[in-house]
Amino acid sequence: MIHELPFRFPLKYGLHARPASAFQDLANLYASSITLVNEESHATANGKSTLALVGTMTKEGDRCVVRVDGVDGDRAADAFRKFLADVLPHCDDELPPPAT
Repeated sequence: MIHELPFRFPLKYGLHARPASAFQDLANLYASSITLVNEESHATANGKSTLALVGTMTKEGDRCVVRVDGVDGDRAADAFRKFLADVLPHCDDELPPPAT
């Protein structure tokens, strides 16, 4: 079963290295194929590649879909639902200062 998770990209600075890396880290936990589709530009990226994700040139407000397909697709889709709601919107939050 293919899961499709539609969302609007929430980050002011678009899909850059930090959120792409977080996306990739989660995708790599699953055997399923995980794809990001930017419905505005029609760009598609393998969710297990930070460079491919950044290459979609996704901007704030773009309509996107995460597609999940594979043997552990139900678990991966649940994890990405949580990621899209709870993690991705905060990827541009300021990092705490380094401990001294």
